[in-house]
Amino acid sequence: MRGRRIVIPVAIIATFGCAPDRQTSDSRVADASGGPRVQSTGQVAPSKAGSFLAGNHARKLNDFSSAADFLARALAADPENQRLRRQTFLASLAAGRVGEAVELAPAAGQIVMARLTLIVEAVKKKDFSLAEEILDELPERGAGAIVKPLLLAWVKAETSPDKVLEALEPVKELRGLGVLFDIHAAHIFEMTGRTNAASEHYEKARKSLEYLPLRLVQGLGRHYERAGRPAEARTLYEDYLEEEPDADILRSALQRLQSGERPEPLITDTAAGVSEALFDIAGRTARRAQFALACGRLSIHLRPGFDSARLLVAGILESMERHEEAIGVYGQIAEDSPLAWSARLSVARNLESLERDNDAVALLGELSLEAPARYAAFVGLGDLYRANEQYEKAIEAYDRAFDAAGLIGKSHWTLLYSRGIALERTKKWDRAEKDFEHALRLRPDQPYVLNYLAYSWVDQGVNLQRARKMIERAVEQRPDDGYIVDSLGWVLYRLEDFRNAVVHLERAVELQPQDPTINDHLGDAYWRVGRRHEARFQWKRALTLDPEPDMVSKIEDKVLHGLKDAPPKNEKDS
Repeated sequence: MRGRRIVIPVAIIATFGCAPDRQTSDSRVADASGGPRVQSTGQVAPSKAGSFLAGNHARKLNDFSSAADFLARALAADPENQRLRRQTFLASLAAGRVGEAVELAPAAGQIVMARLTLIVEAVKKKDFSLAEEILDELPERGAGAIVKPLLLAWVKAETSPDKVLEALEPVKELRGLGVLFDIHAAHIFEMTGRTNAASEHYEKARKSLEYLPLRLVQGLGRHYERAGRPAEARTLYEDYLEEEPDADILRSALQRLQSGERPEPLITDTAAGVSEALFDIAGRTARRAQFALACGRLSIHLRPGFDSARLLVAGILESMERHEEAIGVYGQIAEDSPLAWSARLSVARNLESLERDNDAVALLGELSLEAPARYAAFVGLGDLYRANEQYEKAIEAYDRAFDAAGLIGKSHWTLLYSRGIALERTKKWDRAEKDFEHALRLRPDQPYVLNYLAYSWVDQGVNLQRARKMIERAVEQRPDDGYIVDSLGWVLYRLEDFRNAVVHLERAVELQPQDPTINDHLGDAYWRVGRRHEARFQWKRALTLDPEPDMVSKIEDKVLHGLKDAPPKNEKDS
């Protein structure tokens, strides 16, 4: 069945030895000749080659702090090595050791990140002329295509305010990023007191987006408050909270609005604006994880109290499976920050990924007691229990989440989906089916809900034609998801369209070769079209892939006896 988790991955973190500043008397690092060099203290001193290799290995594991330490040792032994200096710089920056990166940047070569680091340091020191000089030399290709216009516009706000839009203009041509032109133009004009111009660009940004990002909601809402438009600000905040009820920072905004306090602009100075630009760049280049991480680190360096950037950096580390480091960054968010509760919720998720389930449960319990009206902690508990196949406990946690949530809105489809899975796994199908159907009323084309409900019907042999249409809609959206493609093959099998079932099940096995159920399905389809040798091969393979206990005897029986009521064997089979 499709009892896979929605968001939280279980990650295995690979570590590389011990950090170089924590050597013990048992440490061993081979030098270039193959043997360890022993210091007079009895400890082992790594050679230049050993430190270089260790640093590169740590870097490949995304252990940037260890990589920076090892590479710095290698660089100390070969200070003129340009490539080594560049690698040490990049590792230091990714590790958040920006001070070290600043020292290395001037001699790290003409790479964008080195120049960007120097620009950030110049802005931090309010040397805007130097920042502009470096920006002018930045290439307008690759990463420079987005970095240069955004940062130059903010610097121009100090050096040539009338040329801000001209500096921003190239952003309009960037695919998927054009909205940043209006967002940052609005922020700059708001900061410099040009209210009408700010309003024009805020509204353009708002109209161009189907879904408003939180930072734009904050900036636009503050603009409305400052312009004496409190009703519009309230509607904006409340609409966002309806979709994202855990956006505590907007609850704080509503409290401010209620008090009548006039807020400052979201961005109050140029350094904060450059930090905001780096934050936006990091958020929109997340697929280039190390580049995004470096931009996030620089954003925090410019604006140490920027908790949204800390959440982003921690999330990037989490995506890189550096869960301990992610927990450390989440922990830097102050307890009185509006983002603190959400940060601790994320810590619980990372504890789970580190297989520290008891710690995660304890933290989620604390969070639920602190904020019993918020359902996210109960959802976290439910997800954790479901991942560990403790389905009854998961259902109980999800039920508590629904009690806390109150009225069910569009954002609750994931909760319905999650509880539906736990209910289905405990054979409470009537309740599960209602949850899945309710989720689909909220999100009619959600591919994972379509797939799970339809596959469940297929497994039960009911609603097959409706299930086929639902699965086909899911496949259109997720053509490379092996589980969904398998569902299409399996519904065709149940409809006795065996030849077409084979086509889709073969594709599913290509996409998910290690799944026992999909291999078992392909074996059944092969048998039905007379390809009996291949059928037995797939069944035997399924047995090697750790199938569910209740599947084993059934597959073994098929290996021995095949399927009943099957067509004659293929003439090519012997």
